[in-house]
Amino acid sequence: MSNLTKQLGEPARLLSMGMPKCGTTTLAALLDTNPAFSVHNLKEPEDFLGGDPAKIDLSGYRRGSEVKYLVDMSTQYGMGPNRQTVFNNLKATNALDATWFVLCLREPEALAASYFRHIQVRRGWDPVEDKGRIGTELRQSTAFRSAIVEILEHVSADRLFVTKLEDLSDAASQETSMTGLSRWLGVAPVFTDEAVKANHKEGYREYHPALAGLLGALRGGWLGRQVPPRWRRKVHRLVTRNADREAAEFVAADWLDSEMLADSRAIYLAAETGVMADNSKLLSMLGLAKDATPQ
Repeated sequence: MSNLTKQLGEPARLLSMGMPKCGTTTLAALLDTNPAFSVHNLKEPEDFLGGDPAKIDLSGYRRGSEVKYLVDMSTQYGMGPNRQTVFNNLKATNALDATWFVLCLREPEALAASYFRHIQVRRGWDPVEDKGRIGTELRQSTAFRSAIVEILEHVSADRLFVTKLEDLSDAASQETSMTGLSRWLGVAPVFTDEAVKANHKEGYREYHPALAGLLGALRGGWLGRQVPPRWRRKVHRLVTRNADREAAEFVAADWLDSEMLADSRAIYLAAETGVMADNSKLLSMLGLAKDATPQ
């Protein structure tokens, strides 16, 4: 059995437990302005989704004495059965006790609509031919109750930080959110107006068809993991073009159960950006105690 914490020599870990299209890119960019956080070069390496813990790849992080946390913002960690795989791998590598978690949320219907477009334009999935797997993705990404309950079966509420997309939307809310998250992790906040990051609205981009296979393989390989984000963005602009695929209109009733959607909306409204243990209203709604012992 390997021990990732000893092997890394020891920064702790900060892992995203979802959800897609909820501001994880903005959050990663903000964290990356603080030298105490080493955000993985891929942002979403998905290292803990593999079936063999011994093959987990530890490359792709900036190293140095100033680094206190290795940050992995893989949104797929929070999706359905992936959660159990992540926790199994963390336990198998003795890394769970040195890992803290962040859960990014968004108004669920807006989340589903954004993710629906992303799945079509970025992945090329068709709403008719791929209806089954699209539906599964949309339901998993908006099932807030089951996600939170399962996470808290493995970690205590004081090791989970919740962020709401609306609290990452402008400089003032970003500074407040980042100050709270940094202090929660025992790190001095670092924030300047020049460091404010936001999700870009320029649209989706795709690889040129002739290069898609090669570049896709390189991106996730060893070489791709070594390229820092600022250089990755420059290379990405050179080898991609604006995606011109149109996305079908999203109709919530066609894809999501109305009761689950209403429940997730209520959970989102009850949630506050901050440590889960301090989200007393949300914990009460879920029937959970802030000091419950993980299984």
